[in-house]
Amino acid sequence: MTDRPPRLVTSLELFNLLQHQSNWPSGGSPVCLDLRESGSSKQRIIRGSHRVELTSEGEVEVVGASDRSWMGRDICLIDAEPASGDHAVALALLRGGGCRELLLLSEPFSAFESAFPFMCAKQSSSKAAKRPLCPSCVLPGLLYLGDLTDAAALPRLREQLNIQHALTALAELPSSLKASVSESGVRHTWCDVRDVEEADIKAHFGTAFDIIEAARAAQTAVFVHCSRGVSRSASLCIAYLMRQEGWSAQRAREHVAAARPIIQPNEGFWRCLLEFQKELSGERTGVYVPLPKPKPIDEGDFELPPSWSAPPSLGKDASLVVSKGGEELEHGAEHKRKYSPADAKAKKRHKWLRDEKPRSKMTENERVAMGAGAGSGCFGPGFD
Repeated sequence: MTDRPPRLVTSLELFNLLQHQSNWPSGGSPVCLDLRESGSSKQRIIRGSHRVELTSEGEVEVVGASDRSWMGRDICLIDAEPASGDHAVALALLRGGGCRELLLLSEPFSAFESAFPFMCAKQSSSKAAKRPLCPSCVLPGLLYLGDLTDAAALPRLREQLNIQHALTALAELPSSLKASVSESGVRHTWCDVRDVEEADIKAHFGTAFDIIEAARAAQTAVFVHCSRGVSRSASLCIAYLMRQEGWSAQRAREHVAAARPIIQPNEGFWRCLLEFQKELSGERTGVYVPLPKPKPIDEGDFELPPSWSAPPSLGKDASLVVSKGGEELEHGAEHKRKYSPADAKAKKRHKWLRDEKPRSKMTENERVAMGAGAGSGCFGPGFD
């Protein structure tokens, strides 16, 4: 017997739950069980759903599915009217403990079909057994959030969700995305951003806001995506809700997470959103930009500039200044090294020891030093 009471879900919530994938923390989408009386083969059902019956012993029997396919999973009951927790099937599921959580569609089946007709099909249709995957719906009819898999289905999404503009938050555009955009004919905007803490995600907040607002005015929808629909694209959706709805960063994040539980803006993006909140509330001007983290270089390693960087300037205006302890030691433009008085004296002494002079030009001390110290390292009397 399950200890959790049934949970009511709306048509929109059920739509988003049906997009959950098996590798998500939720473990996948719920199993939909249809409580309506069996009608003709033309009766429409939610695609991938099953009819359910009770045996003479009062146990649940899912028609056309093995126990393994639904036991231990979330189950959503669907009826011609809002599903009730007092239904015999609901009571049997709660008593038998066959499901992880019992969900009840709080609206009639007709309401779900009206909102998402492409998620339904005739019972006898070949489409009835399989549901199409869609991006998560953040704002009905306006804003959808997804990943590269969803982006590859843009032609279908344009037809089913009225998506007329795709916003991509990636550092590079894969060929599959380019092909999908070309085939679908939707408008496309590329936000060049990496999923790293030091990336300047705030530079794209304005672009995302303008695109979504334009779609609102045109009564069309926007699809925002990155690689997995977790960090970059989620941050853009959160920023839009903050500005449009006047919400805090946390409230906007919770709204997006309710539609897509796997969102997780990286720490740098989240700090940007918190500072964006201060800007919107008037607490400060300007948006926080994460400083790039210094990259540790192992001993013996070195870094080269990228292949696309411009060659270094070697013209006459180029200069190289070398300093030590705040004192300039060398200036490349002058090709002349500057020394302190002490260094100059030492340099002069070193040059005297290194260079040979004609004996006629040597001082007496130099001649004595040369004779006395030859091969011995001793410089003789008179040498400082």
